[in-house]
Amino acid sequence: VLWDPSTDRWSFGGAVVDSTRRVGAGLAYHYSLLDGDTRNHDFRVSLGASITDGVSLGVTGRYIDYLGVASTINPQNVRIRGTEFSGFTVDVGIALKPFSWLALGVTGYSLSNPDTALSPLSIGGGIGIIPVDTLHIVADTVWDLTSFADGPRARWSGGVEFLAGRVPLRVGYIYDDIRLNNPVHLVTAGLGYIDQMFAAEIALRQEVSGGSQSTLLLNLRYFHRLL
Repeated sequence: VLWDPSTDRWSFGGAVVDSTRRVGAGLAYHYSLLDGDTRNHDFRVSLGASITDGVSLGVTGRYIDYLGVASTINPQNVRIRGTEFSGFTVDVGIALKPFSWLALGVTGYSLSNPDTALSPLSIGGGIGIIPVDTLHIVADTVWDLTSFADGPRARWSGGVEFLAGRVPLRVGYIYDDIRLNNPVHLVTAGLGYIDQMFAAEIALRQEVSGGSQSTLLLNLRYFHRLL
């Protein structure tokens, strides 16, 4: 559940995922309402499989129903595509782990190229380095290929997680040029508690340049083993 009083935005979502077998599956739904006018539905069904040691493939089929403003021009007069769309699209990703300390991933988003800036044709890539089991260093990028008339724009991010027993400690940085108004720099920090059945995590995301928005996130998870 998300509530943003500055824009009167409500967002609700949930997911169920089984990742305990060689072939994993997930089902998710998300709904959001902005200023009592713009409403979005997003249904997702995902399948993932380990093709061989160190190589995994994932596919997500999505039905999206977005109802909003037909077109938008930001204050810098950069035209983007509309936000009104109803139909199907698909995401496809591949994950590689050539070594125990290195993980790589590439994902194509909205490959059917729906005519909406809320789900643009995009490509993303990431790298994770795990020098020891308790330390993860990650970096990734996503390129929006179709929303802006002046060409592709990107979001870059990176972070570090250190697991102190059952307490994860995280810091990160984001540079986002996919925003409508101007590029935004953000810093993030988080901590939590994780055991075999339950996890509670809290994080703060703060815009430090290009904006001043603060976002507080709370994540609760329950892990249930069927067999």
